[in-house]
Amino acid sequence: MRSDGTTLRRFRIAIQEIYGRHSVHVASVPIHEVVEGQTVWQGTVEVFSLIGDPAATTVYVWGRDPAGTCCATVLGLDPITSPQDAVRADIAADVRSKLTRH
Repeated sequence: MRSDGTTLRRFRIAIQEIYGRHSVHVASVPIHEVVEGQTVWQGTVEVFSLIGDPAATTVYVWGRDPAGTCCATVLGLDPITSPQDAVRADIAADVRSKLTRH
């Protein structure tokens, strides 16, 4: 399910604040990530074209809460080449973060 206009605007603002670049929304991609038969993440990743960045041309963004007020952003830099790669990288980072806290 594609995010609404308000959420997409929030995501564009977040991209501007985080990366200092303007962006253009290009796609909404549904992702259902399953590990060992269990859903670990399900939602829509919004794909934006990043304007004027010398290294990355794509940024992947999705809401971390139902209202879309908190979001995850992942740049499309090798090895991240798809929305699914971005979600997997975020999940892995979250797991690593939880492991280092204990």
